[in-house]
Amino acid sequence: RHGRALAGRPTGVALLHQGYLPEQVLVRGKLARNEALLRAELAERADDGYLWYQLGRTLEVGERFEEALVAYERAVERAQDADPHLPHLFESAATCLRALGRSQQALDWLAEVEDAFAERPDTVFSLALLAMDIGELERAERGFLRCLELGQLPARPSAAESSSAARGLAPAHNLGVLYEHTGRPAEARAAYLRA
Repeated sequence: RHGRALAGRPTGVALLHQGYLPEQVLVRGKLARNEALLRAELAERADDGYLWYQLGRTLEVGERFEEALVAYERAVERAQDADPHLPHLFESAATCLRALGRSQQALDWLAEVEDAFAERPDTVFSLALLAMDIGELERAERGFLRCLELGQLPARPSAAESSSAARGLAPAHNLGVLYEHTGRPAEARAAYLRA
């Protein structure tokens, strides 16, 4: 309170927040509420990139991908290199483009930050998935294999949200799909078993 950090100590209690499960979002009208709150705040602070990012996330969850892209583009315009949400911002914009059937554009967009986020499984996975979409299967395979390598390393501390699935389950499954469709059944089976 009053500008001071709240004191805290470990309690041994873990919380699982499920308030944003699809059924909860629909029942409680959370998206409309969040959108209204974010737009009201943006009316006063239109230069705040983080607010634009959160608006994009809200619109993306509601499958309003074109509108989410506009918000994400505004967030990128206002972003700073040290913003902890920056990797997820780029990945989210790429996800919206993919949902709109624009995987090549999404790949180009995300490739701009590929080097900066090369150790982030989520970014590597997104790039591989997009490469698979457009038929660049060798690139996709390399990306999924890299995700599995990254999954073997200790997770790097990061302020950006990250998905544990991008470190193992998702790339292994997608390798199985890739191998299955390219006539490599033994490799497909091994990848599916790993998933």
